[in-house]
Amino acid sequence: MPTFARGDEVTVVRPHWAKELQSIRCTVYSRLGDGYIVIPQTGWQHSRFVMAKDVLEADPHPCSMPCHRCIREFDLRAYGQPLSSTRMIGCDQCGNKRCPHASDHRLECTGSNEPGQVGSVYGG
Repeated sequence: MPTFARGDEVTVVRPHWAKELQSIRCTVYSRLGDGYIVIPQTGWQHSRFVMAKDVLEADPHPCSMPCHRCIREFDLRAYGQPLSSTRMIGCDQCGNKRCPHASDHRLECTGSNEPGQVGSVYGG
């Protein structure tokens, strides 16, 4: 089984706790024994902690923050809402929300939270 960290987006395939579903998107909460405690993002047992020993597959997204670009391109969601609506998205290097790197992981970190920076979703 691959190793996942808290906050990773995963797909639980053939969940033993939801037999009517083939798979369900979840957020990893913690590791426990030979499985993970996950929070289903939508559908069955919405927002409850459950144990996942089934096959977990990483959802593909190219950055670990994730940035605004990845949230939009890969439709990353928490509790049915875009991830950017449920938490602040900040640069993984400087922590600033207006940094262009927080908007698109391909852009350089400026270390600045000034408004109007080129490449930032906050204008520029």
